[in-house]
Amino acid sequence: WNTYVNIFVQGGVLSAPFDMAPYVIDDLLNEINDFDRQEIIDLANDLPTDCPVNTATTLSDPLPTNVTTTAASTNLISSGVYEVGYDTDPGLYRFYTLGLCYWERLAGFSGEFEDIIANNNATGYFIVEVLPGDAGLGIDCTDAVQLVDGYADTPGGQRLSPDLTVFPSGVYEVGVDIEPGLYRLEGSCYWERLAGFSGEFEDIIANNNTNGAFRVEIQASDAGFGLTCI
Repeated sequence: WNTYVNIFVQGGVLSAPFDMAPYVIDDLLNEINDFDRQEIIDLANDLPTDCPVNTATTLSDPLPTNVTTTAASTNLISSGVYEVGYDTDPGLYRFYTLGLCYWERLAGFSGEFEDIIANNNATGYFIVEVLPGDAGLGIDCTDAVQLVDGYADTPGGQRLSPDLTVFPSGVYEVGVDIEPGLYRLEGSCYWERLAGFSGEFEDIIANNNTNGAFRVEIQASDAGFGLTCI
């Protein structure tokens, strides 16, 4: 039977070139038949030692968070993790997507659960406030996500008011995207009145799940209103 062994010295890993074959072959010979000893050594010695390494690209410049496309006033951003103070600045960010987005405010980049300050899933129009103490903002969307100035800038968007017959799911800023007042709605929904857009529990003034007709009074003092319906 034939045994084929591939032994590579990855470029950039070793400080100086040297023959790896004796070190690797001695370990391999414990697992194979002595009949193939010379064949394996010959194969190893004939292999190149400058094989390419799969690596990530090192970023020398900040990630583009508002790449202008050919479409007028359309700012698209890619899914990614953005460093506050390097890639992006603290502030209120308004997003719009036709797909589903997951976002998270980060205290660090360890990838550990403890570094997540706040997170949520969103679709349509939503708002995230990045605070000065945040380390980063992560965005993962199934479709293109836009940076917009308000809900009125989205396709078919208009300022929401109590007399609308259709109320799309989303997170809206009171006084900018939505008017205060008594809203008479119907559906299987989750709603929340918000004191801010940090995504933290403390920003929820009131919330509820509904099934059927319901009423919500949005106060002029509220910062925002979130609605998710199925």
